[in-house]
Amino acid sequence: VKKVSSYKGIIVRKIESCNIICVKLNSKSIERLLEYPEIQYICLDQYGNYYIFKEGGVSSDKLGYYGIRPVINLKENTKIISGNGTIDDPYKIDNTSMTIGKYIKYSDLLWKIIDIDENSYKLALASLMEEVPFSKNSNQYNLNDKTSIAYYLNHDFYDKLDKTNLIEGNFYIGSYSDNYSTIYKEEVKAYVGLMSVTDNFINDFSNYYLLTPATADMVYAVLKNGRLSIKSIEERLNVRPVIYINKNINVTGTGSIDDPLILE
Repeated sequence: VKKVSSYKGIIVRKIESCNIICVKLNSKSIERLLEYPEIQYICLDQYGNYYIFKEGGVSSDKLGYYGIRPVINLKENTKIISGNGTIDDPYKIDNTSMTIGKYIKYSDLLWKIIDIDENSYKLALASLMEEVPFSKNSNQYNLNDKTSIAYYLNHDFYDKLDKTNLIEGNFYIGSYSDNYSTIYKEEVKAYVGLMSVTDNFINDFSNYYLLTPATADMVYAVLKNGRLSIKSIEERLNVRPVIYINKNINVTGTGSIDDPLILE
C-alpha cells in the first residue's frame, strides 16, 4: 500500500484478509512493483492488457497477439519425488513416465503426448507431413469427404498404423472467433484427427493446418511466425496427425526426443 502511494497510484479497494488490493497505476509503476517479492500476482482490467516485452519491461496494449504464461498453485503438502529444482533437473511430483510433453514411439513414428484423460493418451505427430489442401468442399473435418485431409488420414494413413492400442477419440470441431467455448459445441469421432486451436504445443511447428474452422471456406492454421491465422481450404499446407492410444500400456525410456518411450 505504501509503495502504491509513493508511485502516486489510487487505491480503489483493500481486502486485507486475502492480502489483495485493487489500484490504478501506470505501466511504469507496475514494472517497479513486479520487482518486489511480496507481489505474487498482478491481474489487469478490461481497459488494457499489460505485457512483458523482450527487453524485460512492462507496457500495455488494448489490441495485439502475445504469448501466454500460465500460473498454477500446488497444494502445500505436495510430495516431491526427485529433482533439485533447477532447469536441468526440475522437481518431479508424479511417478508416472507418461506425462504431457514427453515423446513416444508408436507405429514406427515419433509422437508427442499433448493431453491425458481417464482412458487415453492424446498424441500429436512430432513432425509434419507433406503439404496438401484441407478440402475441396468444406472447412469441416468430414471423414466422408473424399477430397479432404480427414478422409485421407482415416483411410490411407490409418491403414498404416498399428491398431493394437489405437482407439477412437473425440475431436472438437466447433468454429472459433474470440471465444474458446464455441469450439466444444461440435465434435466428431475419428481414429485420426488434427490439432485444434485449444491444444497444447500447437507452436512446435509452423505452416500447417488445424482442424478448427473459421469463416466459410476458411480454416485455422499455424503460420511461419508461430501465430494463428485463417487460410483458404484450397491452400496447400503441412499436416500434423493426432491420435488417441489406450492408457493401459507399459513403456520403457525417459520420454525425451532422443530417448522416447517405447511400448513393451
